[in-house]
Amino acid sequence: MKVVARENDPSIGFNWDTNHCIIPGKFYDAELSPTLYDPQNFEPKKYYVIRCEDGMSRNFEIDWFIPIDVWREQQLNKLGI
Repeated sequence: MKVVARENDPSIGFNWDTNHCIIPGKFYDAELSPTLYDPQNFEPKKYYVIRCEDGMSRNFEIDWFIPIDVWREQQLNKLGI
């Protein structure tokens, strides 16, 4: 599945750490990983496995990305189409 890395948005507490190998606004191929559990509260969380810019595959929370069809709809709405 194709996803887009969210842009930084400090107003909602979302900000890419510049040390990560993900570029905001760029498209990535993603695979949904098996359910992982948050080590702080043992809540289940969903993650995508993303191949980063450095060639390594890492798990990222699905909230950090937008599916391409949702992103496309947002872009069309911005254009008023």
